[in-house]
Amino acid sequence: MAQSFVSKSAFIAGIIAAILISSLVSVILATQLGVGPQGPEGPQGPQGEQGLQGPTGATGPAGTTGATGATGPAGATGAAGATGAAGPKGEPGRGFPARGNATVSMFDFVPSQASESMYCSPNYGLYHNESHTVYCYATVHLPHGAVVKNATFHFYDSDSTYFSFSLRRAQNEGTSNILGSVSTAPGSSTPGMAQASFDSVSYATVDNNNYVYYVMITFPNAAGSYTSMRFYNAYVEYELPA
Repeated sequence: MAQSFVSKSAFIAGIIAAILISSLVSVILATQLGVGPQGPEGPQGPQGEQGLQGPTGATGPAGTTGATGATGPAGATGAAGATGAAGPKGEPGRGFPARGNATVSMFDFVPSQASESMYCSPNYGLYHNESHTVYCYATVHLPHGAVVKNATFHFYDSDSTYFSFSLRRAQNEGTSNILGSVSTAPGSSTPGMAQASFDSVSYATVDNNNYVYYVMITFPNAAGSYTSMRFYNAYVEYELPA
């Protein structure tokens, strides 16, 4: 029979290994079989350091709208805007004064006294048969702002007496001014149709806001036939500024 031999070093290593295995088995058995009841919880340890911030969570739903706040004070006025484009060009003016006539007819006159008898016809004109002087008046319609240039009066005269004509203006309170006047020469030596005029005018600019304008005729008494002194019409010439 062959014999086996073990070296000394191998023998020692085997003994150490056996001891370690035996200790390990003892520890395991003691742990599994010898654990006693759990002791009371110890005091809380100190707080550890703050960990890293986690990711942002999802946005929650919007809350209800709050009440509107009070209106703040008005801000300063801004700078003026640019000037707009010019409008279309208007119609050109006349460029020259315009002249016209205001006609005063024999049919427009009334006597100063209602009791005085005046007569009027296209053929005989305006006349009377009173034994005294009669004053007659008629309104003249002139454009506001016009300038009166002259006045002409047409009449028939075959009597030794004569007419007196005047253009006047009156204010509401009754005061009046004479713009111009003319008297005829006695007509017995040259009976027939005639005219008289004046071109020297005071208060020439028409002011319809404050005055009314009228013609006044001084009719002499009818010394002869009622047909000897007859008035027909008057023309007041005016000029409108350019």
